Amino acid sequence: MKLRFLVLSLALGLTLINPGCVLGTSQAPLTDSGWTFPADDEVLPNLPSNYEVWEKVSPATVSILTITKVTSHDFLRRPHTIEVEGTGSGIIIDPHGYVVTNYHMIEDAQTIIVTLSNGRSFAAARVGEDPWTDLAVIKIEADDLPCVSFLRDSLGNLRMGDEVIAIGNTLSLPEGPTVTKGIVSYLGRSIGMDDGLVLYDLIQTDAAINPGNSGGPLVNMAGQVVGINNVVVAGEAIQNIGFSISTNLIIPVVESLIQKGCMLHPWLGIEMFTLTSDIAQESNLPLNKGVVIASVVQGSPADKAGLKKEDIIVRWGREKIENASQVQKRVRQCHIGEVAEITILRQGRKMGMRITISPCPSPGEPP
Repeated sequence: MKLRFLVLSLALGLTLINPGCVLGTSQAPLTDSGWTFPADDEVLPNLPSNYEVWEKVSPATVSILTITKVTSHDFLRRPHTIEVEGTGSGIIIDPHGYVVTNYHMIEDAQTIIVTLSNGRSFAAARVGEDPWTDLAVIKIEADDLPCVSFLRDSLGNLRMGDEVIAIGNTLSLPEGPTVTKGIVSYLGRSIGMDDGLVLYDLIQTDAAINPGNSGGPLVNMAGQVVGINNVVVAGEAIQNIGFSISTNLIIPVVESLIQKGCMLHPWLGIEMFTLTSDIAQESNLPLNKGVVIASVVQGSPADKAGLKKEDIIVRWGREKIENASQVQKRVRQCHIGEVAEITILRQGRKMGMRITISPCPSPGEPP
């Protein structure tokens, strides 16, 4: 099974926008230390129809076109530069021009163009990016923009089977955002990507998420944003499996990106897997529950604390550890600089370890 990001590169030129209407990149300060995320604490009453949901959300849903310069070589190995276009979606979260989208949408782009639902287009500037959650904030030079409501704690406020609607710039169609409807299939998924990144706190849905939807909103029937569309599972025998980033992750990350321009994530620095009874029996281990360390990143907090490959984590503080999800959750709950106390089993002997949690380095950077 292969997970694909929803980025579509099309040879469309600038046919989706009027080049004469593209306004300049914002010259105002891009970060705002006092900015807080406006969001609803409770689920609002459902709107009467799908149309009312679309009518409420679509004005704040934008299309995003990116232009990335890529160096290629001809048959004589002479270098030349080509421009590759990508398209996706975003959501206006502030009347003064802040837009949230997926990081992978703008990752390598030299030019980012945002087109509003009324057809106006703006060159956008980067505010902050977080590769670890695949979220990014960009800003356009505009005021009095339409916004949409976000629902806090969408993982806690949604239920399995609840109806949801995905809105986005499907296939870059010029007439406006496309609407698809489905249900919540699962809450709180964690999935591993092809590049080794693990995305967590995801909403699984069977609402159709197509190329161009990436970065657009997933909303409940009250028209509140509960997630940002992110990933679709593609395969010959696979149907109707898509994922959205929940507001449990969106709100703190986006708030930090606007306030500081970055997001610091607590980091342990290990690869791990859940110990099962079959593995325990095969390896002749004295227990059949816990988390086995598969590798330790050199220079990481785990390495500095003395953790080693094949150590088995059995406790985190007073909590008994039985699976890798518990460890992931406990690390995410830590503060930078916090000292975590864990118990491991090493060659049949229990040992207490103290690990000072540090910020996770950006992808490709050394610890």
